[in-house]
Amino acid sequence: MAGAVGAARPGPSVDFAKNMVLAVFLGSRSSAGYGVEITEVRSDGDGLVVRWAERRPGRDQMSAQVMTAPSQLVSVPRHAGEVRFEKVQP
Repeated sequence: MAGAVGAARPGPSVDFAKNMVLAVFLGSRSSAGYGVEITEVRSDGDGLVVRWAERRPGRDQMSAQVMTAPSQLVSVPRHAGEVRFEKVQP
């Protein structure tokens, strides 16, 4: 499940008795070319590790000068333990 929060179209339904939603929000960015990707979700003992990467526009890459707010949401099987987010290099 990925997309814009607050978009005009309804999001996919999630059975929260069986699943949960993980989300990474980068906040406001001053131009296009930014993105976020959840690259891995894995168990670590009693916890869950969510690894994610940020994509930035290249120094010589042209990008639109428009405010963006990159995000990604994913539905995964429900986990009762701690959830830890780790930023990784792409």
